Amino acid sequence: MKLFVFGGNRFMGKLLVKELIKLGSHNVTLFNRSGTGPSGTNIIQGDRNNPKDIKKINFKEYDYIFDMCLFKPKQYKLIEKYLIGSNLKKYIFMSSAVVGNSDFGKYSLEKEQVENLIKKSNLNYTILRPVYVVGEGSHRPRLGYFINQILNKKPISIEGNGESLINLVHVSDVVKLIKSSMSKYDNETVIISNGENLSIKDIIFNISKFLNNPHYNITTKGESPFINTEFIFNKTHDDFKQLKDILPNYYKWLKTKGNKQYGY
Repeated sequence: MKLFVFGGNRFMGKLLVKELIKLGSHNVTLFNRSGTGPSGTNIIQGDRNNPKDIKKINFKEYDYIFDMCLFKPKQYKLIEKYLIGSNLKKYIFMSSAVVGNSDFGKYSLEKEQVENLIKKSNLNYTILRPVYVVGEGSHRPRLGYFINQILNKKPISIEGNGESLINLVHVSDVVKLIKSSMSKYDNETVIISNGENLSIKDIIFNISKFLNNPHYNITTKGESPFINTEFIFNKTHDDFKQLKDILPNYYKWLKTKGNKQYGY
């Protein structure tokens, strides 16, 4: 069985590739601009926005394609004819739970447009919509920002009143569901969420409690890692990590690697 990943060289995609390699005899190929990826993979360097680079991919070789970095309809249209003309068992598209939420602007609209194109094709697909993804290795320091502001006694920027409820999901749980979609969720759209409804203020409070540091200041000035809009969904699986389960390993990673990565 041959597996192909668009992206796969950072955060969620990188963890997914490592897990796909563990499946055993599967041949895993990555396509990305940097030409990098975990050891044990085949790499095709290219830009998915360049039709000449897309031609480097022999789509007929692969059984499953995981598309981790598709954002615009024109990007999908560049590969559509190759997907339809292939022998794919499934095309797995990483969309977002922001679809249908106008507060997320163009990003939401374009993800929805891509979903509609996929649904109109004759592909066997799974569309995955994760909520805010957090965890070790994240290129976005959402939790790391709060932790560092609290520890360094600096003001924490939030949007609005910080009381809109949101959901988080740990990257390992997202990857678990991506893997399971190889044999489940045919022609389905699946939300990925831990179902824990927390406001931004709740998250900050829980982090301060974890750090045994109850004193912090909140301000509406500056840039916040979360927008102030409701973003809640039912949990996907009972065993998905809650914030209290996420913080210990994330904090350990932040101290050893994350702070350097984020430039703190």
